[in-house]
Amino acid sequence: MIETRGPGAVVTNHANNLPVQLTSFVGRESELVDVLGLVSSARLVSVTGAAGCGKTRLALQAASVVLPDFPEGVWLVEVSRVNDAAFVGQAVATVLGIREEPGGSIGDSLAAHLDGRRTLLVLDGCEHVVEATANLADELLRRCPELHMLVTSREALRVAGEAIWRIPSLVPSDAAALFLDRARLADSNFHLDVDQAPAADLVCRRLDGIPLAIELAAARVHMMSVPQILERLEDRFRLLTGGSRTALPRHQTLRAAVDWSYQQLDESEALLFRRLSVFSGDFAVDSLEAVCCDERIPAGEVIDHLTRLADKSLVVPEAGSGDRFRYRLLETLSEYGRERLAESGEAATLRRRHADHFVGLAEAATEERIAVELSNLTAALEFLRAGGDPAGLRLAVALVGYWDSAGHVNEGRERLEALLAGVAGEWDVRAKALDGAGWLALRQADMAGARALFTAARNLLEDRGDSGELARTLSNLAIACIFGGDLEAAREHLEESLRVGQRAGAKRSVAGTLWVLGLVAFFAGDLDEAEERASASLRLSEEIGDRKLAAFLEAALGVIDLERGRFSEARGRLGKGLDISVEMGDRMNTALILEALCRLASATSVWTVALQLGGAAAAVREQAGARSIPIWQDRVDAAIEDAQRMLGPEASAAALAQGRSLDFAEAVGLAQKVAAKPARSEAAPMGLTKRELEIAVMVAQGMSNRDMANRLVIAQRTVEGHVENIRTKLGFHSRTQIAAWAVERKLVPKA
Repeated sequence: MIETRGPGAVVTNHANNLPVQLTSFVGRESELVDVLGLVSSARLVSVTGAAGCGKTRLALQAASVVLPDFPEGVWLVEVSRVNDAAFVGQAVATVLGIREEPGGSIGDSLAAHLDGRRTLLVLDGCEHVVEATANLADELLRRCPELHMLVTSREALRVAGEAIWRIPSLVPSDAAALFLDRARLADSNFHLDVDQAPAADLVCRRLDGIPLAIELAAARVHMMSVPQILERLEDRFRLLTGGSRTALPRHQTLRAAVDWSYQQLDESEALLFRRLSVFSGDFAVDSLEAVCCDERIPAGEVIDHLTRLADKSLVVPEAGSGDRFRYRLLETLSEYGRERLAESGEAATLRRRHADHFVGLAEAATEERIAVELSNLTAALEFLRAGGDPAGLRLAVALVGYWDSAGHVNEGRERLEALLAGVAGEWDVRAKALDGAGWLALRQADMAGARALFTAARNLLEDRGDSGELARTLSNLAIACIFGGDLEAAREHLEESLRVGQRAGAKRSVAGTLWVLGLVAFFAGDLDEAEERASASLRLSEEIGDRKLAAFLEAALGVIDLERGRFSEARGRLGKGLDISVEMGDRMNTALILEALCRLASATSVWTVALQLGGAAAAVREQAGARSIPIWQDRVDAAIEDAQRMLGPEASAAALAQGRSLDFAEAVGLAQKVAAKPARSEAAPMGLTKRELEIAVMVAQGMSNRDMANRLVIAQRTVEGHVENIRTKLGFHSRTQIAAWAVERKLVPKA
């Protein structure tokens, strides 16, 4: 039987030397269950993990729980205090109170004592004498069938039968609870108010959920506010000191804990560890080889070195997409590595290699790979920008498609324009950068800015002959003219773009120009030409494998079907375009399709869903820093206003708010349902049909029955029937009451 008295204090009649814990054991419930399960099924369990991750505390907690299972005792051996590998066995013997027999080895003495005794040895902190510990464990476990061992080490023993369990960082909720608990120990008056809670959560995340680091940070609350602690984490090794004076030296400061791990590395391991710190976030094997390998670390040996670092809990391997693993350092270890890299004199060389590699990768990679590598790409871009390096402009150009699709519109334009202002660059790269910045300006509905940027790009390209780039820029300039209301100028640019693209044999540019010609026709009201142009562009885009353009064109043809009242065909087209856009991560085209489906839902009297989709589309654009084009947004707004009139102000506001609150996946799910099949039409307020609601609004506007019949192109007798039905359903006796009701519900459009 185990009784708990105070935080972590175990009182029991079972033999043990486990220390009484003076602080509470916070979180780790599922981890404790995992370790206990292994202890019950394996005779050797090794808890491994990075410095400060709480291996010792978790092992001691598990050991205290299983005390009744080991009648001969649970014994803690602090191997971390052993300075010479030759004395590991002696440390165990000292704890057990036995002496080495003359003429025999310490292993013989231990085996003789432990044989037949159901005992648990907790060997804590073995990484610096891992080989000696492994040999002793192997010998004793073979000779003593009732013996069990629970080991903590930054590196596994690699002994037959060993169950290895890698301790994870604290989950956010446990990390926050630990911070609060230890902060209250440092200052009994400490309270984490609503304003400071986000900063505390961010402190824990920035510290990788490492318990030692969190405890050291929490200890500062008697001198600093939580936001002040957060501000100083850039120099975390200076900040996070002052641990318990009675703890081992390496547990008193964060630097000492990491120093201890670093000092156990051989020269080649230490070299690779330093170099890995140049990565921002995780990295793939091809990047590892490109950035870190040279004559000192040959490519053929780097995986072996990386594996040894992972074995020592300094590198975290993680399953990536498909069957590809990726690797990372915890940010705390990465910061330490950057310090060591700077001391080595290799920092500039490694950052240059890193930047060169990721420029090349971005220029050749798919948007999916760019999304995975975004942290490294951003770091490379910052390095090149800070140095005024023209390669930064190349990298930014390569990222335009991703910034556009993923909804990083503001960031992309700001970075491009900053580089254009601060870096010279080759004329062709500058032209592409200007064109890319212009496209992102279009996304922001900044027509004047877009035209200026596209014009500057055209001026650079025109003097150098026909090219796909010139054709594309002319087409983009035409889009800016369309949305600026200048259709004639747009046609001129498009005709020139088509000629240039055809002469240059640039099918991709020709496909783009064709859809823009369809756009001109659409907004001019010529749906036949719009459909013809969009269909031709779709065929060409499918021929060249441009799925992003194909997805847009499916949506465009769906909008044309919507304009023609072909709702079933519109659903099919919009649904297909939506699926491709989501698969490709194209948030901007997804937002367009949400808006189109909003219009479709409104047109088919599914008003609540229409408003939800309208709200969701607005939220996607706002999060991206983008705006819908006014000439298109006017049509979306009209659909939303129709739905609002049908539902009334309260229900409308609720539906729009609900749509805005949806996350991206939820918004896509709603849109897919609308695209998949027709939804049931909703009844108007108080049971009025859509036509009756229209009549009620016209009554409020003072129109006579004859006026209403003429506007709606129906018989006057039919109007009279509708008015009578409205009076009956609403319980009214006069037209004045109908008018007052419509005004009160704000159904009447403002003049």
